[in-house]
Amino acid sequence: METFHVNNYKGLKDLELRGLSRVNLIVGRNNVGKSSLLEVLSLYYSGGSVNELLDILDYSGERVVTKTSSYSGEKVIDNEAHFLSLFNRSGFEGGKAPAIVLDDGTFVISLGIGYQKEKRIRKDSSVNHILEYLTESEFLSGSGKNGVIAEKGLAIRAGDSFQFLPFHSEFQVFAESKKCVFVRPADFILVPNAALFDKIAMSDKEEKLLAALRIIEPQIQKINYLESDPGSKNRVPFVVVGPKSERVRLTSMGDGINRILTIILSMLNCPAGGALAVDEIDNGLHYSVQEQLWKMVFSLANELDVQVFATTHSMDCLKSFAQVNSGEDGLLIRLDARSDGEIVPQYYSEPDDIRFAVESQIELR
Repeated sequence: METFHVNNYKGLKDLELRGLSRVNLIVGRNNVGKSSLLEVLSLYYSGGSVNELLDILDYSGERVVTKTSSYSGEKVIDNEAHFLSLFNRSGFEGGKAPAIVLDDGTFVISLGIGYQKEKRIRKDSSVNHILEYLTESEFLSGSGKNGVIAEKGLAIRAGDSFQFLPFHSEFQVFAESKKCVFVRPADFILVPNAALFDKIAMSDKEEKLLAALRIIEPQIQKINYLESDPGSKNRVPFVVVGPKSERVRLTSMGDGINRILTIILSMLNCPAGGALAVDEIDNGLHYSVQEQLWKMVFSLANELDVQVFATTHSMDCLKSFAQVNSGEDGLLIRLDARSDGEIVPQYYSEPDDIRFAVESQIELR
């Protein structure tokens, strides 16, 4: 992806990025939309995946009720406020939410509010029942009311595909393959990591994971996910380490090594042509290991054909990025908020430009 345009997603009313590179580091003050940008990139790369959308909402504390929800079966289902939290509030006009549009110049995904109703078509002696979709504007203008009860919901269009998620009824969610893996600051969730490890176990990718862990502990020899306690279904990472080949829990070795585990394991599970999004990539990492991590990220991004988007508030992280980025694979993007609320990007693409930005101590917070 070289260009990306997002309209009306959370605080990003109209943001266009150009000249995107293999590895993209995004900086800027709080509340300029860095995390929101990673969210829509993951949603776009997933092809408008319902699972990805629900993950985004769930992480924000917006718990949507579906047919597979453990707390399903409630008398009243009201997902409307949860879904509306995705839309840019400044664009609401006449009670209508502005459509969220994601576009890379070749493929468009849109999310809008609409209504779905059953339409009866009589043919000879039979009656066919089909579902008819109306946009919010069409319904509110009166063209779709006519005394007919319609279900309000979220309509997702991705190319030729269409999905409708009702606000006040349960809906089915199906398993989908991920084309983007999104790693957040506090992602040390062990069960998903165990599933990711299983996909690369006993392959050459397992050795790449070990090489990443050796950035912090050079004496690590092996890694595996084992039961945390006898009879437990919870599997946690254990490593064999040191001259005595001791087996120890990786969680006992600190947050930094577990953060690297999550980042690299996620990257190794990205499909070719996919993306890795990492919010606050330096979280939990000492400045002394960040350059080695960036070297591995740049190397794997090219080897696996994965595009990387990461954010940081750390000047140490930015310095490490600048030291590693010696070619044309890295792009530094600073997001700035203007007085009118518009978010504008500034680009540092050449290695010398990025080093100048570091030397000038560009504002990161």
